[in-house]
Amino acid sequence: MSRANEVRCLENIKNAFYGRNHFKREFDNSDFLKMDSILSTVCQNKKDNIFPDFFFDGGIIEHFEVSASNETKKGSQYKINDASCQREKEKYFQEQDQKFLESSRCPGTIRTAAVEDTHECFSYESFVKSFKRNTERHLKSLRNSGYTNQVVVFLIEFESARLGVYVNSSFDRFYKLCEDKNLLEYMKETLVDVDYIIFVADDSYEIIDLSKIGPMIATANDNLDIRGGRQKNISLKVYVDP
Repeated sequence: MSRANEVRCLENIKNAFYGRNHFKREFDNSDFLKMDSILSTVCQNKKDNIFPDFFFDGGIIEHFEVSASNETKKGSQYKINDASCQREKEKYFQEQDQKFLESSRCPGTIRTAAVEDTHECFSYESFVKSFKRNTERHLKSLRNSGYTNQVVVFLIEFESARLGVYVNSSFDRFYKLCEDKNLLEYMKETLVDVDYIIFVADDSYEIIDLSKIGPMIATANDNLDIRGGRQKNISLKVYVDP
C-alpha cells in the first residue's frame, strides 16, 4: 500500500479523538460534531499517489511530513542519517546472529546485543523552513485539484525529535504549534483555502480550526525560546540458549 504512512497517521488521530489510544490532545478548538463528521466518514483515495490522500463527506484530507532538520532534494538530514543508522544496525545484528550460531552451546544462558544511535541535527529554524516549504507545495496541489470549494484538512506529521520551549535557559515544555505566533500568523495569511490543521508530534496532536485563528494570534507569545531536541534510539536483541 503506497499510503501506509498516511493511513497509520490518520488511524492514530481517529483513535486518539475517540479516546482509544494514549495520544495526548494538546489543543483542539474545533467543533466536536464537525470533526466527528470528518473522521467518521473519511476513506482512503483509491488512486495511489494522486492528490488528496483521503476523502470525507464534503471534503478532503491531505497528509504530509515536516522536519526540524535541514532538508535537501534527497529529503531531511534526519531521515538520511536514520537510514544510514538502520543499515549499520542491520549489519551489526547479522554479525551478532552469526557469532551466536557459531558459538559453543551454553544451556540456560541469555545474551544481548544493543545498538544506540543519537540524532541532534534539529533546530526551530529548520522546522519553520520545512513547515513553509511543504505547506506551500501541498497548497499548490490543492489549488490545482479543484477541491478548494470543499472543507480542507491538512494533516501535518512532525517526523523528528520534538522541539522544546525553554524558560530562563531551562527546558519548560514541549513545543506546541498553537502557541507559535510566528507560524500562526503565517497560517492565517497563507492557508486561506484550508479549514483545519491537525498537527501530530510523536504521541500528541493538535487540531486547529483556522476560522478561529485570530484570537489565538492575539494571545500567542512571539518571543518563545524554541530549541531543537535530541532523539536517541536503542535497539536490543536477545539470544537465548535453551
